[in-house]
Amino acid sequence: MGSSEHSIQIEKDFQKFSARTYLEEYYSEIQNEDKHHLRCLAKVYGDVKDGSTLLEFGGGPTLYQLMSAAPKVKEIHFSDYLEVNLAEVRNWVNRCSSAFNWNKITETALEAEGITATPEAINAREELLRGKITKFLHCDAHRKYPLGINDNDDAVQYDIVNCHFVAESISDTFHDWKSAFENICRCVKPGGKLVMAAMKRAIAWKNGDKKFLAVGITEQDVTNVLAENGFVNENIFMETFPADQEDYREVIFFCSNGSFNQLQKLYIVICGTGDLPSTDHAKIKISNMKCFPITYKKQLLSFDDNLVPLLHRMTNLEELHVHLLKFILNNQYHLPSNEDIKYSFKTFQNDETISSIDYFERAKLLYCHVYSYPYTWKFYHYITNNFHGGLFKSVREITLYDEHPFEHDFVFFVLLNRFHVLTN
Repeated sequence: MGSSEHSIQIEKDFQKFSARTYLEEYYSEIQNEDKHHLRCLAKVYGDVKDGSTLLEFGGGPTLYQLMSAAPKVKEIHFSDYLEVNLAEVRNWVNRCSSAFNWNKITETALEAEGITATPEAINAREELLRGKITKFLHCDAHRKYPLGINDNDDAVQYDIVNCHFVAESISDTFHDWKSAFENICRCVKPGGKLVMAAMKRAIAWKNGDKKFLAVGITEQDVTNVLAENGFVNENIFMETFPADQEDYREVIFFCSNGSFNQLQKLYIVICGTGDLPSTDHAKIKISNMKCFPITYKKQLLSFDDNLVPLLHRMTNLEELHVHLLKFILNNQYHLPSNEDIKYSFKTFQNDETISSIDYFERAKLLYCHVYSYPYTWKFYHYITNNFHGGLFKSVREITLYDEHPFEHDFVFFVLLNRFHVLTN
């Protein structure tokens, strides 16, 4: 025993990880840890509605974690940092003779679901899983957007993110673990599901004659990060079970549904009176929000009480598109100047803020209009003779409103030269 301890070396280069050694070491025989883990997966995926797309994040060379998910999801996108791991899974999907045999794991997974694990049932489940894995992707949990961004500059996100023994296994410090965990959370769609397992208080994990260091974490650490990233405590299922490993003795399994915080873009259109809905989670940061377009018609919202606190929670907001309309009785309110309005939005450099005030003498009404330019909305209502001009490439619908008649040249100029794609 003493000589084997001295032969173990600490490794930091993941390119020296051996996928086949890992599989033989951890999954050639069923351990109690596997039985507990598969039971938790069967419980969680038993409640999943059909039709979701699942991301297997950092799946390594393993497939045990997908056996109970296969009947419940539409398709599975399998990702990992190492090409050797993706190649191992591809070999199994393609039925290569050298692929690892998962029959024992599949049998245990079926039993955890209450299914009699006959050879036919085992084969059927594995064939089902092969058919559900439709994409192989590269991921990196140490990047802010682990799968990159899509055509709309948003993080690539999924209905379900399945991730086991990743963040704590690839990090050297608690800070690195937390950052990696948060990055993985960004892959979950708003309202989506995160299914994870992690080594508790781990020191390291073995791969043959090598050991890779791990970060020791607890249930409270996991709960804290989930809460900070918008996963509400009431929606978290967590179970800790024993593990017979040299460098960690317990595994934390948890599942949580995502919430409002995972949103990157939020479009709000409010017609009529009222304010933005209040929230009981005012202290939760909405850290993923990058773009927030809001339009408000007829009555201006309570700006200081509702919109400003909401904007303060969007700690990484890059774009703000506003479109505010307000009709008020003359002298009912003290209206800010155009300079005051522009100053309110000076932090956001992506847009120019344009404001105008019209007074309708017969109706004794003031009309205040504030919007950001370039204009991104599909409508522009209540155009007056005080129109500021500009080019409106996205507008499909306009209305004109004024006590004084519009000149023919004005209407012709507005309709044909400023709004290029009108339908109404």
